[in-house]
Amino acid sequence: MNTTFDDKDGTISGKGCNVTCKADGTSVEFEFERHVYLSNVIVKTPGNGEGPVGYECFSVDEDTLEMITIGKGNLEDREGEQVMRIFPDFHSPCKKLLCNFKIGENQTSFKILDMKVDCVVA
Repeated sequence: MNTTFDDKDGTISGKGCNVTCKADGTSVEFEFERHVYLSNVIVKTPGNGEGPVGYECFSVDEDTLEMITIGKGNLEDREGEQVMRIFPDFHSPCKKLLCNFKIGENQTSFKILDMKVDCVVA
């Protein structure tokens, strides 16, 4: 899986906030250098039954590790970018974002071609 951000140097929107990303199984975790306000996550899927069918996103508290659900929904089986919406009532700054993906009934794996986080530094 390739994970990209708005700038080639791994920063968010050129605001000087470095982010690290790691994928494990059906999860992708973003850890930001500074707190950010999230808008959406954009995922690029391959279509042809190869992409995930759903998602749930969590803000992870850096001290307590408490996870708060901040977005949830379905993804279409199509090639191209899709928006994973963050709940509109979530306005807290976030330093760690966890995205869990759902595999389809007849799938044993899935592909994500690209991910982008739409956010601004808090």
